[in-house]
Amino acid sequence: MKSLTEIKKIINNIKPILKKEFNVENIFIFGSYARGDQTEESDLDLIVEIKGFIGLNIFDLEDFLEHKLGLKVGVLTSSVLKSKKANRIKRDLIHV
Repeated sequence: MKSLTEIKKIINNIKPILKKEFNVENIFIFGSYARGDQTEESDLDLIVEIKGFIGLNIFDLEDFLEHKLGLKVGVLTSSVLKSKKANRIKRDLIHV
């Protein structure tokens, strides 16, 4: 199981690719990894802020991140933060 520090290091190393290939402006970790209560079965929950429209490319982004991180990854766009139920997510957010 990778530590939060290791995950952040990998993400920081691939940020130029994320920006160029997927128009990712910002990336945030939330959920169990952000809270520090992840287990071997936990996936990595990410929110990405995209410049423009990502559409179905979000699945390619998930695949790319899973390959680079060696973890199951769930990706949401930052529009989820506008939801009325987003308060719990907002409490956990860690900007990478």
